[in-house]
Amino acid sequence: MKKRIILFLLVLTVLLFGGLTRAKAEIITRPEVNVTLRTMFDEFNIIENSTISGAYGSTLTMSGSLATSEDYTFAFWIVNGTVRKDLPIDHPFILTKDISIDAVFSQTGEHAVIFMDSNGKLIDIQYVLTGTDATDITTGLPDKPFYVISTTEKWDLPLTNITEDTVRILQYLIDTTQNYSLNVIGGTGSGSYLFNSVATLVPTPETGQVFQYWKIGNEIVSYSENYLVTLYTDLTVEAIYGTETLSAQPVVSISEPLALRTSKSSFVGQMYIPSEYTLIEYGMTTSPLACECITLDDPSSTQRQASKYFGLTGEFLMTFTTLEIGHVMAYMILKDASNNLLYFESEQQRVPDVLNNEIVELNSAENFVILTKTGISTTGSTFITGDIGVSPAALSYLTGFALVIDISGVFATSTLIDGFAYGADLLAPTPANLTAAVSAMEAAYTDAASRAPDCININSGDLSGKNLSPGVFKFDMGVLINSDLTLTGSASDVWIFQIATTLTISDDVSIILAGGAVPENVFWQTGTSVSIGANVNFQGILLAGTAVSLGTNSTVLGKLLSQTAVTLISNTIEDRKRK
Repeated sequence: MKKRIILFLLVLTVLLFGGLTRAKAEIITRPEVNVTLRTMFDEFNIIENSTISGAYGSTLTMSGSLATSEDYTFAFWIVNGTVRKDLPIDHPFILTKDISIDAVFSQTGEHAVIFMDSNGKLIDIQYVLTGTDATDITTGLPDKPFYVISTTEKWDLPLTNITEDTVRILQYLIDTTQNYSLNVIGGTGSGSYLFNSVATLVPTPETGQVFQYWKIGNEIVSYSENYLVTLYTDLTVEAIYGTETLSAQPVVSISEPLALRTSKSSFVGQMYIPSEYTLIEYGMTTSPLACECITLDDPSSTQRQASKYFGLTGEFLMTFTTLEIGHVMAYMILKDASNNLLYFESEQQRVPDVLNNEIVELNSAENFVILTKTGISTTGSTFITGDIGVSPAALSYLTGFALVIDISGVFATSTLIDGFAYGADLLAPTPANLTAAVSAMEAAYTDAASRAPDCININSGDLSGKNLSPGVFKFDMGVLINSDLTLTGSASDVWIFQIATTLTISDDVSIILAGGAVPENVFWQTGTSVSIGANVNFQGILLAGTAVSLGTNSTVLGKLLSQTAVTLISNTIEDRKRK
């Protein structure tokens, strides 16, 4: 969960606790907001008012900007298609992004009847004479997963004898017996719950323990002792304890993908907002890229504002067409007591089944931490954990290691290697084993290069500072990494980089694996050479088309497999073999 302060907060802090990361702050800006305002006297008399502008997060009363008529009285507001029957005509609206507001009026002797679904979305507006009936709506009614429209009480109130401006809400009945399991660790509330049921969780601290917060997975979801959550899937929630109470912070979290509709992915966002904050905006940000995580204000992402949340739990549900998005995260914007605007975002979720890449099999090349065709050289205090080999070149092309050939004649040793060194001119079975390993290296190179790409030419090959989810990344040019690159995923996720020419990593850069990702599932295939600068922390399996060179004091957690040679200078190389 991240927090960014939008206006004048200047201190940037990161606090770690309970294995989770508390918010960090950044200064960002928000543009001025445009409001499209209409006055709806009836279906034939709709006045387009002038567009109104104002500062983001400010409040503005619209009543003075509406068209007027002495024969009409105000009935309701409709904001971005959502009916707000609870708001008076002089309600101060909070300005977020560009919004559309309709003011519904009714003529003397008539009444406005607004039809909406259970989420507040407008279905229809009818104008009827006092004491007459509204007309039932039979087509175009919205559906809800696992629910059917009631046939006995279709609307919450009768459509007959309308005597005032009113709203009619479409009624649904649950149409499933699906139950979900709730596992509560450190508290009460465990059990089986019907779909869409709300569970109440209460902590049960032991002697000396103080409740701190609730978490789901790696996300804090609430600091409230009594935590409420809706069951849409099986869920595990854990109460976290310490020796002292923590200061409650705003948090927004996101559920795992929910399969509520065919060919769509649904997500539930949940907000915890302490009393000293005011909610300005909330929703979800989506990116079409399945293999690149969302960043704030990224032009490739879309911020989708939600219009209604469940006040009891702070939850809001949003659904997206699976083929349109690759990543999604929840966000909210709050205003604090000092009128600072604060931006919060959840962890990111990848849409299921968008990517499902298999590892590149190394077969007998798996036995080597460094394998080349023409040679390996080192100077300085290099240390290698694992076996190294060269073929078809002879053992003498492994230089700088002060090798000592074993009495068996099958391998050589070195004080720089925690393992063995092999050359094509050693005794059997070494030549055959090396031939097989080189052949396996070539096959792995071809396999990696031929995979169908998920993303092509991201940022024109500049991966500096990027955060990438699993996927196959194809580049028709060289790749440059000038600052830390983060790969975020699980231990079973796979990254394959298909690079047409060179891979260049600048000094002091790290390849960071986050979320459980492992080096043996990261494959770097290059058409030509690889240049790794000094003091670099490199992770993954390198399948290089030509030479590989490492700068002073760089480390590798993985493998260096080169079609030509590898040059080392005081490097630490540690093998990662697939288990």
